[in-house]
Amino acid sequence: MPAVRPAAVAGMFYPEAPKVLSAEVRSHLGRSERPAEGSTRPKALIVPHAGYCYSGAVAASAYARLSLEGAPIRRVVLAGPTHRVPVRGLTLPSARAFATPLGTVELDRDALGFALPPALALLVSVSSRDSGASLNVTRDMEVYKNEIFGPVLVVLRVDSLDKAIELVNSNPYANGTAIFTESGGAARRFENEVQVGMVGINVPIPVPVAFYSFGGWKNSLFGDLHVHGAEGVKFYTRTKVVTTRWPNQDTPTKRLGDTPAPGLHMPTLG
Repeated sequence: MPAVRPAAVAGMFYPEAPKVLSAEVRSHLGRSERPAEGSTRPKALIVPHAGYCYSGAVAASAYARLSLEGAPIRRVVLAGPTHRVPVRGLTLPSARAFATPLGTVELDRDALGFALPPALALLVSVSSRDSGASLNVTRDMEVYKNEIFGPVLVVLRVDSLDKAIELVNSNPYANGTAIFTESGGAARRFENEVQVGMVGINVPIPVPVAFYSFGGWKNSLFGDLHVHGAEGVKFYTRTKVVTTRWPNQDTPTKRLGDTPAPGLHMPTLG
């Protein structure tokens, strides 16, 4: 895994130039009110983390309390919300350190390893372009085992089309899947071999028009019918079958109630 995660928002939420950033941090801390006499150093802080121009002064007023006398601070634990990816558990960085304009911050990898069981830990990609939306997920993680609807991007990587099809077919859910390719052969094979109810080819969300049924296969389907298209009529209604036969016929040459003479009549085109 890459050793250092680059600063993702330097130059946007806070200055990218080290001297400018350092001066701004010192300015915010210098304008903060000193803690009241007799105050003790807090064990935990809850501070805003928006751009410095919005929340820098408020955050500094909280961090200023760390200047109070107390035991040496041996470990700092930073926790924050996931803005784009709802998860069950925690997301943990896979990098060894974070780069900042003021220097590189080493991470305690041993402590991260004991943070929570591996089945719930999600190792976040270190690329600053991912914005926390790309997860190096494995099949034993809860985020993979559960079918999640919402703005969740769960990424598993394979190195061949065979493995990609096997990955799709081995999943207990089969609502929709898509392939992006310029190869007609790969697209046709994917279309025919994946066991999924809705398949997209170069279409990100393979939801068909209302005439066709929306819905998946396997555990993605409740019951035995879908709710759109022709199956939707069966889902919401009960069908009735009527079989009829008319032994008596009314014709212009016979009176009502007369039985026509026996005969065999075959339909013709004449």
